[in-house]
Amino acid sequence: MEGFDGLTAVEARRAVFGTARRVILTHSPTLHKGQTRGLSQTIFKAGQKLDELAATLARGKTRRTRGQGPGRDRQDLRRRVGATRRDHHPDRGHPGRTPADLDR
Repeated sequence: MEGFDGLTAVEARRAVFGTARRVILTHSPTLHKGQTRGLSQTIFKAGQKLDELAATLARGKTRRTRGQGPGRDRQDLRRRVGATRRDHHPDRGHPGRTPADLDR
């Protein structure tokens, strides 16, 4: 497209909520690259967080006792690991790790 280096567009007609509409699909390599980089960083950070939680589980009981602050027992950490996996990759979680793997 003129004035937009690398941007491509395709025009089509589609039914949208029962009404015929003109739709334009665009692709920008620059935007795609930025989104890919951001997603990779998010997945990497989630992996680090999971590794930290796994290390905490591997150590067993943490310094806090049950009556102090938020729960840090094995069951609470399993719940947090599961929530982290769902938040960062709802379809697959962190590849190769499940809360059950952390018991090994």
